[in-house]
Amino acid sequence: TDAKQIKTMWDMCRYELAWKLDKHSAWCSAFTKHHVEVLEYLEDIKYYYRQGYGSELNDNISCELIQDMMKHMSTDAEPSVVAYFAHSATVQLFLTSLGVAKDSDALRSDNYEQMRFRQWRTSKIGPFGANLAAVKYK
Repeated sequence: TDAKQIKTMWDMCRYELAWKLDKHSAWCSAFTKHHVEVLEYLEDIKYYYRQGYGSELNDNISCELIQDMMKHMSTDAEPSVVAYFAHSATVQLFLTSLGVAKDSDALRSDNYEQMRFRQWRTSKIGPFGANLAAVKYK
């Protein structure tokens, strides 16, 4: 279908841009700035409901990680550094549990214009190479 072809072209554009930061992807030539903004919003909606504030369950999925982080942050005991490594989906769930990038309105197909300046932007909060560091200062 046309929608599947557009999605494939969009994915190729994004992946090539991520792999080769200094080169233009021919796949991206098919899209105007407006197309890119709409396709980004479509992606944001998908992850908003899968890993973000679109489902109440998502707030609780990372509770154990948050509890572990807080346990380490609230004591002077070793280790002094605790690191977690995860896929971007888990990073987004963790950020959701922390209340990061929460908008006053839900992302929906009928409010694209109102959400142009939204906080929930997966390209900013959960890109391919997302990392999160929590630092405790004494």
